[in-house]
Amino acid sequence: MFFDTMNYFLGNVSDLISESPLRIMAVVAFKFRAARLRHLLDVATGFAEYGDGTVDLVVTTTADEAELATLERLFIPLRTSGLNMSFVPVAFDPDHPYRITWEHKRVLRERFLADPAYSHFIYVEDDIRLSPLNFAYFRAYVGGGENPRINGAG
Repeated sequence: MFFDTMNYFLGNVSDLISESPLRIMAVVAFKFRAARLRHLLDVATGFAEYGDGTVDLVVTTTADEAELATLERLFIPLRTSGLNMSFVPVAFDPDHPYRITWEHKRVLRERFLADPAYSHFIYVEDDIRLSPLNFAYFRAYVGGGENPRINGAG
């Protein structure tokens, strides 16, 4: 059964993703460390695989101005391939080191909920790649409610 399901997904992933128009806002929390850039690049590359204009990737980050410039340069190839990407600086506060992991709530409120064109909201940290195949599985087997913007059904 497992292999039948996987063969089905591998053979039909593009159909499963394109069953209905998708416009996804994905938020990635990234505490800037140069050694972790490869992980962030991998996560962003995964979202770029969804197709032109499907994903708006928002990276919440503790990067300062120089580090933001590094991020901008690093992601030029993905942006020119069609990935919409922006960075939201979050000041690092040692008294509240996990603030960056909560910043997605503000992005959800101010950007996602304000734009009814979005079909899905995804929050991940900087080492979790969510491929189109993973997302197709989620859409096929999770939820089923009336409002996918609220309950995660697709």
